[in-house]
Amino acid sequence: MSAVEAAIKGNDQVRFLDHLHPAIKVDKQKINIHPNHLFYRLIAIAQRDENTTPYFDYELTAMPTSLFKDNFMRKSVKSQLAQALEKSVQSSGENPQAMHVLDCGAPIHKVKWQKNVTYKDIAVPYVNYVRTRYRDCCIVFDGYGQGPTIKDHEHQRRIGKTCADIQLSENIKAHSDQQTFLSNEKNKSQFIALLNRCLEADGQILHNSTGDADTLTVETALLFARQEREVKVVANDTDVLILLMYHWNANMADIYFHSEVKRSKKGLKVWKVQDLVNKAGKVVTSHLLFIHAWSGCDTTSATYGHGKTSL
Repeated sequence: MSAVEAAIKGNDQVRFLDHLHPAIKVDKQKINIHPNHLFYRLIAIAQRDENTTPYFDYELTAMPTSLFKDNFMRKSVKSQLAQALEKSVQSSGENPQAMHVLDCGAPIHKVKWQKNVTYKDIAVPYVNYVRTRYRDCCIVFDGYGQGPTIKDHEHQRRIGKTCADIQLSENIKAHSDQQTFLSNEKNKSQFIALLNRCLEADGQILHNSTGDADTLTVETALLFARQEREVKVVANDTDVLILLMYHWNANMADIYFHSEVKRSKKGLKVWKVQDLVNKAGKVVTSHLLFIHAWSGCDTTSATYGHGKTSL
């Protein structure tokens, strides 16, 4: 048979790993495999043991796909845990005289910027936002630009379109795109410093974290509660709710958790932490930190196939 008559089926053809790489999938998900790394692993296995079959029961990848996806830690849906804890618990009333502890991470994006104004002009709506919504208030800001943190992986995941570093001053014209400006941590850090000065001039109480503000927000709320003052924590992060539930005890004044992203037909929902703790029970509450971390949060990978609700 001549060469032109030869026909080799696709399954019988030899292909380079570089050619196969885009088509490698696990559970319908594309995975990243570095050909050289895989080759070195196979050579090491062949030198170690003549029976190589058992080794192919495991993933020969640089990062286990059960914990990583697209080179990032697997992302969990943190709100699922909050929804499970809040299920069948009635939204509570609150004392209007309660001290507000505000995690300012969400309002930074929530207040929309005007066009063709200076950064100082942009700060004014933020001051008005706090002054009109919260009577007695302690504001907690995230810290940026302080070096590597345990949330860098999550920050990298969130980065989309961004802008160059800007030397911010009060009287220069603000960047036209709010989200791209704030996605740059150096720019965001400068803007937070400007907000600090404006809010402090308005008489607000401020706390600045060296990193993520969740822990400082909870510590501040617990301090007021131990002083027998009712507290309303305003935050959109499930991490804050989990920490409040875990650390709350009956010797404290009431603490309320208010998420501005959770609305009912009657308006915003406010949860009394004691009601959530009583509903969950002592066993669940005492294991909340483990449940939240093991099932995935901003600093740990979610495990494929194991959701927060089922755990």
